[in-house]
Amino acid sequence: MDDLDKLPSFGAGETPRCSTSSLDRRFMVIPTSVSRLIELRLAEFLSGPSDVRQDIARRYGALPVYSDMGGNIFLTPSGDVVFLGDEGVVTALPGAPPDWALVARIAAAEKYPELAGLVPTRPDSAPNCPACGGAGRQLELRFRCGSCLGLGWVRAV
Repeated sequence: MDDLDKLPSFGAGETPRCSTSSLDRRFMVIPTSVSRLIELRLAEFLSGPSDVRQDIARRYGALPVYSDMGGNIFLTPSGDVVFLGDEGVVTALPGAPPDWALVARIAAAEKYPELAGLVPTRPDSAPNCPACGGAGRQLELRFRCGSCLGLGWVRAV
């Protein structure tokens, strides 16, 4: 049994939550060309020094795209999300709620500019997010906006 087998996971109904997004799942389909780029970045990551993130990346076939004191978010080439909490809890979120998938995609595009195709295209009718004024960040641009999750815009109603 390896260290990952010892890690607990969330039970049903205990998955972490992000704020509610108005994007629907059709915006979450990852283009094949971008999926291949994720696979290339994942292969590069796996060839580096070994650590717990690399072990999780290998086990789930997921690229680490975001880290903070709350944990790490990984994204698979098919768009599934894996979350490593700050206490070592690993949660695979296949068919992740759109908010988690969107945060993972935006973070991936910020970290790897060639993955910009992961971020939904802003519709012409989409207004700036009222919470961040269109910046996608709050508190002197240090934190991702909790309303638009970093897009800078919201879906027109």
